[in-house]
Amino acid sequence: MTFKSKARNRILRSSWPTWLATLLLLAQAAGGQPADPINPSTLQDGRIVFANPAVAALLPGQAYLGLQLIYPGAIADNAFALKASHVALTWPGLGGTKFGAGFHLRHFSAPLLSENRLGLLAACALNERLALGGDLAVAWQAYDREAFDLVDADDPVFRRASSPLIFDPGLGLTARLHEAVLLGASVYHFNRPNLARAGEKFNLPVEALLGATLSHRSGRLDFGVAYRREEWRPALGAEIFSARLGRVRLGYGAENAVFEGELNLPPAAALLYSFHLPTNELGLLSAGSHELGLKLAVPWLNPPAAEPEPPFYLQAFPPSRVVLPGDTPLYNLNLVRREDFTKPVQLEVSELPPHLRPRLSQAQVRGIETVMLALESPGKLQPGDYPFIITARAPGHVHHLPVHLRVNSMPRLVPEIFATVDSVEIIELRNVVEELPLIPRLFFPPSERRLPENRYDLLSPQQHVFVAASVTEINAAYRNLLNIMAARLAQDRTAAITLTGYSAGPPYEEDWRNLALGRALAVKDYLVDSLQVLPEQVAIAAPQRPPRSQALSSLPRREEWQRVEITAAPPFDRQILGPLLVTKKEVDAQPPRCAFVTKYSVAEAGLADWQITLMNDQQDTVAVLAGHASMPDTVFWEWQHALVQQQPKAATAVETITVPRNGDHARGHQSGFFTLTLRDALGQTATSPRRRLGIRHRTQLSNEIGIERIPIFLFGFAEHQFSSYSRQLRTKLRLIAAKLEADPGATCLLKGHTDAIGDQLSNRWLSIRRAKTVFDMLASFGIQRGRMTYIGLGEEEPLADNRLPEGRMMNRRVEVHIRHSPHWPGSAAGGEFD
Repeated sequence: MTFKSKARNRILRSSWPTWLATLLLLAQAAGGQPADPINPSTLQDGRIVFANPAVAALLPGQAYLGLQLIYPGAIADNAFALKASHVALTWPGLGGTKFGAGFHLRHFSAPLLSENRLGLLAACALNERLALGGDLAVAWQAYDREAFDLVDADDPVFRRASSPLIFDPGLGLTARLHEAVLLGASVYHFNRPNLARAGEKFNLPVEALLGATLSHRSGRLDFGVAYRREEWRPALGAEIFSARLGRVRLGYGAENAVFEGELNLPPAAALLYSFHLPTNELGLLSAGSHELGLKLAVPWLNPPAAEPEPPFYLQAFPPSRVVLPGDTPLYNLNLVRREDFTKPVQLEVSELPPHLRPRLSQAQVRGIETVMLALESPGKLQPGDYPFIITARAPGHVHHLPVHLRVNSMPRLVPEIFATVDSVEIIELRNVVEELPLIPRLFFPPSERRLPENRYDLLSPQQHVFVAASVTEINAAYRNLLNIMAARLAQDRTAAITLTGYSAGPPYEEDWRNLALGRALAVKDYLVDSLQVLPEQVAIAAPQRPPRSQALSSLPRREEWQRVEITAAPPFDRQILGPLLVTKKEVDAQPPRCAFVTKYSVAEAGLADWQITLMNDQQDTVAVLAGHASMPDTVFWEWQHALVQQQPKAATAVETITVPRNGDHARGHQSGFFTLTLRDALGQTATSPRRRLGIRHRTQLSNEIGIERIPIFLFGFAEHQFSSYSRQLRTKLRLIAAKLEADPGATCLLKGHTDAIGDQLSNRWLSIRRAKTVFDMLASFGIQRGRMTYIGLGEEEPLADNRLPEGRMMNRRVEVHIRHSPHWPGSAAGGEFD
């Protein structure tokens, strides 16, 4: 028979055995802990350290003193015969760490028995959500031996006056799943002997608590289960009232129904009352217990509290600004507020000097907004430092933000410029006439019959057709091909051209015949509809495709068959497809170019733009070199003929004129002038002193050299002979031969070129062969070979983009450079060529 069964039998036989058995049973049931906690996860109750030691790292620093009076209903006179005293202390954040400590003491006393339990707590907050703790406790009991000798003196419980000191540890864990959800678990007595059996090996069962707390502003709900005496029982609790004054709780524990009330006592204390009504089989023996407790906050045990987050604060970008007198200082003000703070915030600016006036884009902020602050002044800002305060004010809170303004003095612009040489020697002046042939081919993308607008300057029907007088290079002439031809056809309505459409043919372009014909029709429609060419002036020939024997394995070869070709029968071929003539003057000088060395000082304002102005003797602007933001230390300039005036007739061919050091002009001497002008970000400008650049001549400028540059195009792919277009090229070469025959003192340089397809060495040899072909053709027309020289440059000097078929066509060329004799009429300064 167990000890409990024996006790129950004695209750029925006598009154004093009943009293004694009741004391023993209550002592056994207490087990060294307070009355059953509802939930080990709650952090509001200072007594919870008895149930879950992990909260020692989470509870604020506090002490608890409590007295529990147990009312055994089976004892005569219904007097409180059993008492329990509770003491607990928690100390979180030891040394500013995540570790917490504490201790607790419970003393249980009855008329014939006393029990004590002392525990040291150690806990650690592993992270923001998880905490682990241990309870290192010892327990012991003492008996009144004289009183116990009346009952079963041979029972081993009463063999000695006190029990041995035993180790009775516990473990606890808390986990926060959410701001409002906290889980807790604890295990106790897994190493405790049965004290009532005087240290025999028979142990009490393990006790465990598992629970969850759901918190809300107005209350709290607890759920839990308790493992006691080898069975699980539910534990429920509800906090039905919670406020600053205190709280009221109802609960059902493992063996008790609980009513608790807590009254806050300012400034740092709370009074606790708890009533436990037993609900187990011992309810017949005990009418419950009453507990009075005092909870005291101990501030010095707490780690330093973090500053409470303000409801709002103000930010300024930038917090410090540096400006110049002509600026308007601007600041971006951002109001950062907590989510629960919705009151309007008033902005004010103070401690500004009288000549600065603040202007806010809005003085009251109701949400999360950016406010602009501008500081205005009736005149220019005065240089100096101006700290001031921006105040954000709302009911119950004020935030002062210090801001700084510095106004620097206006920077002084100091430009300086020097030329690397103080004079230039003119070796030769040339009048150059350059031909820009109209290349009579228009290329199309694969399987496309519309004119590609990005490769031609196409006009709408409303635009005026004109000959582009500004065309000075072959790329521009090609882009304006149709516009130039239309203007020439409009001058002579009897002139006519023929359009022939081409296609790469299958398998690269299907339906090649209609595609090639459509390309020719697209060109005709543009000439007629947009450029007002008469329909009868444009004929369309039969479409063409490459011979079946010709392989188009590469993309560049196929692209050159995707075209429309323009021809004109004599006598209109030269009239409609003749080249454009561009006249210009060139200077050979020593050194070939001038370098201007510059220095400047701009300070904080920053350089906005710069300009170097070059002038001649008459103070006319010859050239302007300009840029923005930063300026290079050295600026280079190629000599222009506009800076050089014609030498007086008295000068000889070998005369050299020296620049006078005193700045006076010698007869026949020309001078150039240059200045550097700077403008900073504030709009200030400054110009350097004017400096002189002298010019002296080695030759007599009254006989300038005449140069003609004539490019010859329409070489086939990888071809150096005139096979495909022999008639056009032969006619062109006869005109060149006639120019050389008209000036027996002229010499000729032939430069051969290629596109970029193929390797460089092969292209170099191909360019030499092309130049040699022209050389031999001119020699066959009677030009002495000693007057001609030919070279090949390969792909080194392209005229156009090698990625496009028209660019490759322009690069497959021979350039004829005719250098005329000084007495040739076209060589005189300002002379014109035919």
